[in-house]
Amino acid sequence: MEIIKLPLWLWYLILMLVGLCIGYFLNVAIDRIPGTIHRQWQEETDKPDNKKNSLRYLIVKILTALMVQVIMISFSSSFFRFGAFILIFCLIVLAFIDLETKLLPDIITLPLLWCGIIFNLNGFLIPLNFSVLGAVFGYISLWLIYWIFKLVTKKEGMGYGDFKLMAALGSWLGVEAVPILMLLSSSLAIIFYTIIWFLKKKAYALIAFGPYLALSGGILLFFHSEFIYFIEKFIF
Repeated sequence: MEIIKLPLWLWYLILMLVGLCIGYFLNVAIDRIPGTIHRQWQEETDKPDNKKNSLRYLIVKILTALMVQVIMISFSSSFFRFGAFILIFCLIVLAFIDLETKLLPDIITLPLLWCGIIFNLNGFLIPLNFSVLGAVFGYISLWLIYWIFKLVTKKEGMGYGDFKLMAALGSWLGVEAVPILMLLSSSLAIIFYTIIWFLKKKAYALIAFGPYLALSGGILLFFHSEFIYFIEKFIF
């Protein structure tokens, strides 16, 4: 059977269109999942801001289209691409749900955790024991920070959804990635919060930490070996 050879630009165009279509369905998930889990919360909120939603629809579609191309270019293995699609698409949905609702639904975080362990059963990205330990220490690390902060300040610094998302990222990227994820996500959160404060001159009592975890996980997926090499070479 003869394979049709298409120009490179046409393949990129096809990937872009596929990504835009997937982005549409991710937007649907972002809209519907919070209401599905918490009907009362949905009924008590104000009517959605159509302008904000329109901007978010556009951002999600463009971001998804770009990530489809980046994954296809970055990884040669079909199995690895499949795993990367699962992780990145879930991170996009979780990041925008958390931005809009301050929720990280178990219906996504827990299956994502198990998918990470299954994906690494044969040590495809990392050894299985590193995957399991990554899930355990990912959860415990933020859980400890949460309780230390709560005991000192009598306030809650983050939600349990953040623990589960960190555990999920640990299951995909391994126990060695957990301290990198903590450092990178915290740094990104501080930078973005500082920028927002300077622009709006307003302090927010509650900020979503999930998007910074998701962004850090995405960065680490593509530069996993480089980060691990840096840690082993210059720190240990």
